[in-house]
Amino acid sequence: MAMAGTQRPPAGVSIVDAAATVEEQLAIAFSAVDDNDPTATGIALTTLMAHPDFDALPADIRHATFSAAGWSAIQRSELARARDFYLAAIDLSANESHVWYQLALLEFDLDNPEASADRLLHLLQHWPELQEELPDGYFAQLVRELIPFPETRLTVLHALLARPWTLNGLGTSHFWHELALMQVERGDTDAARASIEHIDGPMDLVMLRIDRRFDALVDPTLKRFDIQRAARLRSDDLRTKAMLAPERLDLLMELTYAMLAAGEERQVLAMTDAALAALSSATVESALFENIEDQVWLMNNRAIALRRLDRIDEALVQMEIASGFAENGGANVSQALNLGRFYCSLGRFPEALAAISSVNDMSDYGRMVRAAVQHCAMRRSGDATGADEALAYLRDHSATAPSALLQALLEANHLDEAAGTLASLLESTETRLDTLVWVQRFRSLPPLPADHVYRSRREELLARDDVIAAVERVGRIGQYDIHARSTLD
Repeated sequence: MAMAGTQRPPAGVSIVDAAATVEEQLAIAFSAVDDNDPTATGIALTTLMAHPDFDALPADIRHATFSAAGWSAIQRSELARARDFYLAAIDLSANESHVWYQLALLEFDLDNPEASADRLLHLLQHWPELQEELPDGYFAQLVRELIPFPETRLTVLHALLARPWTLNGLGTSHFWHELALMQVERGDTDAARASIEHIDGPMDLVMLRIDRRFDALVDPTLKRFDIQRAARLRSDDLRTKAMLAPERLDLLMELTYAMLAAGEERQVLAMTDAALAALSSATVESALFENIEDQVWLMNNRAIALRRLDRIDEALVQMEIASGFAENGGANVSQALNLGRFYCSLGRFPEALAAISSVNDMSDYGRMVRAAVQHCAMRRSGDATGADEALAYLRDHSATAPSALLQALLEANHLDEAAGTLASLLESTETRLDTLVWVQRFRSLPPLPADHVYRSRREELLARDDVIAAVERVGRIGQYDIHARSTLD
């Protein structure tokens, strides 16, 4: 980004020259910017900004300097400094969209979700076209991180609903369910009804039908609340989008999720086989794809399809391969945990523990899944102490993953505790919805060898009068002919 009115310095000129005029240091700094060397750029820009005559430069040049320093700091992973540079740029001019864009992401990465939301709202107000340019995962993570800040969360969701936003074609139904739930809990029935009109995802529609908070707004006899129809439409919509943009692995990944929900395992195999074959071929071919990081989820979903077709050994091989791939640039936690759960269901407990032994850096949810695998494998292997420690962890953190605790309690044959825990989870608005989803009867296959007892005890639990009464107070148990998202069954 060469600055107008500056000249490139002669070869051999240092990026730090104490005798340089501010104009000369400006040329040196933006020469370093053009060379795309973050370290040299950082030194040169810092020297420029420390020059005694820097404040005398025109505002637009100082703004460009701070902006360039912000980007250089991002490249060096100095996020707090990058934020400070961009804030300095805004003090000079608030009319550059890329500055607000970067600030929204920086504040989020620095664990400041409210500040991130403020930057996002400004960006959406002034440059709504940039909404689709933000990373796909940013919105979902921001909405989740804003749970402690309900007013800001509501404002963000309102702002997103007011725009023709599709998350780059991946679908936004789950956001509108989040918004409708907040509106219902506030007694804003009319607003909730309007939000519900935008909900079309099959699992989101299930969550409307099973939750009594929505009873006045949802008529399950209407075609738009037909779950199988919604699953079919979702699959058809994503299939069309994937055909029109075959280079996008993120669309293909979402399509495989939709097809797995609808029970289209053979189609999942055909699509993932073709995509993975292309990805494993020459580098030139692989470059045709975008969102390469999603290939690990294609492998994951291919493994699920293979398991559902009773091709267990092939499914295991695929999951093992997937667990060896990087996830978001780091160790693959998700597939290692999924592999551990798969081994547990097969009764191969030492291998389950080995699969999860190297995973450490994970989310709170990931730690719950790891504890669930540990409990399953240790209890069935005779390690009572280890199993008890894992169960204690699951009890202490049940709000993060209610289903993980309930499954562990059933595996340990603590049915009375499971019934009481389920009732408590349903009473809490924080865990009610996840728990209601857990009690539903979705389409499933015969259990894997080590899951027979758990499946039997779950049915026993759901048949108890106290459990039925607890569910009926806040929702209902239904039968839905779709698979729960991404489950092996």
